[in-house]
Amino acid sequence: MQKKKIESMQVLRALAFIGVVLSHCGFNDSTGAWGVSIFIVMSGFLSVYNHFDDYTLTKISVKENMSFSINKILKLYLLHILMTMVAVLQIIISWIRGLSDLTGELFAKLILNVFLLQSWIPNNQWYCSLNSVAWFLSTCGFLYFIFPYILKSLQLCEKRAEAIYASIFVFFLQVVVAWMSSKVTIGDISDNFERWITYILPLYRMGDFIIGCNLGYLFLTKKAKNFGKIQTTIAESIFIFLVMITNYIYANKISVGSEQWIRYNILFLPTTIGIVYLFALNNGIFSKLLTNRVSIYVGNRSGYAFLIHLMVISYMDVLVWHFFNISLSPIIKTIVVLLLTLLLTEIYVKIENVLKNKIRYNRFFR
Repeated sequence: MQKKKIESMQVLRALAFIGVVLSHCGFNDSTGAWGVSIFIVMSGFLSVYNHFDDYTLTKISVKENMSFSINKILKLYLLHILMTMVAVLQIIISWIRGLSDLTGELFAKLILNVFLLQSWIPNNQWYCSLNSVAWFLSTCGFLYFIFPYILKSLQLCEKRAEAIYASIFVFFLQVVVAWMSSKVTIGDISDNFERWITYILPLYRMGDFIIGCNLGYLFLTKKAKNFGKIQTTIAESIFIFLVMITNYIYANKISVGSEQWIRYNILFLPTTIGIVYLFALNNGIFSKLLTNRVSIYVGNRSGYAFLIHLMVISYMDVLVWHFFNISLSPIIKTIVVLLLTLLLTEIYVKIENVLKNKIRYNRFFR
């Protein structure tokens, strides 16, 4: 049985997407790391919310898990390939103009991106190659692959406390691994080993995903009586304030926030957990106020827009500089990028729907 869609979670997805765009437009770098944290924890939460009663996923095997992972990312894969080609086109144009060289690395990077393997390479030039945000899709491919294992353990869970203890243990393990990454030196293999480990590496981000899955389980098994509106609003206020504080710490590199092994993940994860759960409850003033037609629309389109927006930024920077010899201010750039991205997203979705309907029609009358 399909569960009711939690529209307030789409709002949170929209906010996370806007945070990523703000970061890439140079407005505030911290919002990008926060947005990624939201995306991953929420992916785990919604995976459990949507599939907790799906016992067909307990037939665990490499083949079955791979099939589940492919089905989950298939919706965005065609767009990913299209954006990869757009990125390659930009490189070719640059080569034709004599501004860069074509090397064998381009083909290797293309192969990694096509098979979504780039996030496993500990170097920014590789995991952020071509349409660089696609590293997230690469990481998600692995997370969805291991999801059936997580789901089975939650289905066998007898007490809610087990999920809480497991989340605390996972977070502690993440802190230890992140700290250890700051003590490792691997020469020229990685340009920033701590960032790759704590921000990109699928095995590490599996911790965020597992915590999100446990959060989804706790939400599904909660007692019928929720917090009252006042209590939930107070909790939302506290966590929103903490989100602003952590973003300020990250952006200004205050004290512990300047440490690479902390700032990309550990800094944001505790507040992310609270925000995701509170928005899922959708019982406070802030979550209800933000749940409107526009924010839900942006949230619904955020997966497509996420893959499109960086190519919009890249091409727009080149064109604006070429024709006007200026650089847009971060706020103007953010507004223009959001509008263009959503426009291109809508065009893509319309074309995709036409193609899907045509394929269904042909199958029906074959």
